[in-house]
Amino acid sequence: MLHPEKNALQPHRKRQWCIAQLTAKFLCEMERVLDVYGRFYDERFPVLCFDEQPCFLIGDVMAPVPMEPGRVAKQDDEYERFGSGAVLLAVEPQTGRRFVKVCARRTAEEYTAFM
Repeated sequence: MLHPEKNALQPHRKRQWCIAQLTAKFLCEMERVLDVYGRFYDERFPVLCFDEQPCFLIGDVMAPVPMEPGRVAKQDDEYERFGSGAVLLAVEPQTGRRFVKVCARRTAEEYTAFM
């Protein structure tokens, strides 16, 4: 008789990603984007990649218990929210230039000004 290990199944762990439907339209649009990156460099028309990383500013309500030999650290799941910020990044892949801005608030005005 087989006895499963105590921790063989870990339902709390999972990997998540978007599984795209590889339709003809999707592939056509993907190739259009890739063609942009294959263009010759022209400083009058730079190619920029843009991304935003939201940052949620949170704090502990109860002090965490630090780890000790043989014991993991413990942290309560309750937290205090102190707002949100954002890191904005633009990269010019053909030259390697990067433009970064850290915003104290996450607003459309900050996003638009950076663009």
